[in-house]
Amino acid sequence: MTQTRQFAIGDIHGCAKTFRQLVRSELNIQAGEHLILLGDVIDRGPDSKGVLDEVFALRAEGVRVQVLQGNHEEMLNAAVFSSKHHDYWLNCGGREFLESFGVTHLSQVPALYLDELRYSELYIETATHLFVHAGFNFSKSNLFEDTYAMRWMRAMEVDPKRTGNRPVLHGHTPRPLAVLLKQNAYNINLDSGCVYTDVEGMGYLLAYETHSQEFISLKNCEAA
Repeated sequence: MTQTRQFAIGDIHGCAKTFRQLVRSELNIQAGEHLILLGDVIDRGPDSKGVLDEVFALRAEGVRVQVLQGNHEEMLNAAVFSSKHHDYWLNCGGREFLESFGVTHLSQVPALYLDELRYSELYIETATHLFVHAGFNFSKSNLFEDTYAMRWMRAMEVDPKRTGNRPVLHGHTPRPLAVLLKQNAYNINLDSGCVYTDVEGMGYLLAYETHSQEFISLKNCEAA
């Protein structure tokens, strides 16, 4: 019996054109298949609105799309309720987010988009894999207790015994593509710095198919 394909994609950061081409042309994703976006889908890049519009379009076509909450989604959610947090978020890529909507404040962004980011999940647990934006705190007796670590931690040592020998797929900490393609089988980072096209070895959007264990990458094509 053929398994339904399941893909995870690292930090998109508003690179809608690259995201669309990766999913449509490289993955050739089909109705009924599963796509998990590992957080930080917004900010920094040129078209956060376009990324979310593509998420909505894929769902309408029958693709199961789940969006995890990263630190940028958390910053946006805090900015909705606080002018102090709004100003901080602006300097962390929020200006580009607002520009993609043609507005100057989050209060002008349609609720449909804000709700998608506000109610996104912190992690996904399946029988074979764990998915999170940044990582899990393995010093805790309960891996799912430290919600800050899930969105912000930078260094994670995965203990396969604690995960039931399930790999942890995450993003958040950008690394050169060549490094990511050679990484530990239980700690799979999919952030190849898609938005950081000026950093050597980065500037790629990276996907991973969980059954075939195949990496699929696409160089940032926002300017193409």
